[in-house]
Amino acid sequence: DRGQEKGAAIAGRTSRPTLSLWREESANPFAVSGGVERLLIAEGVLGLELQFYADGAWTETWDASDTRRLPELVEVALTFEGGGGREETYRTVIALPPMES
Repeated sequence: DRGQEKGAAIAGRTSRPTLSLWREESANPFAVSGGVERLLIAEGVLGLELQFYADGAWTETWDASDTRRLPELVEVALTFEGGGGREETYRTVIALPPMES
């Protein structure tokens, strides 16, 4: 829905040294309380990394207020606690549409 604010947040867990990844949606992002839906996306998260691609190069930071545009690509890497104590990292690259001026 176009009228809903969408985002992701990481919330800590007290019983384990890992994190949980949650998605929150609010019909009114300016409301003081209530109306927020939370969906658990993943547990056992050890890390979240974002990289941004524009003008032929990758960078670890992006400030759209400076560039006045979105990057061409965003790489999302999530690292999880796997079986046997090993880490498992999953990556995906998302192409963003150009911003309308």
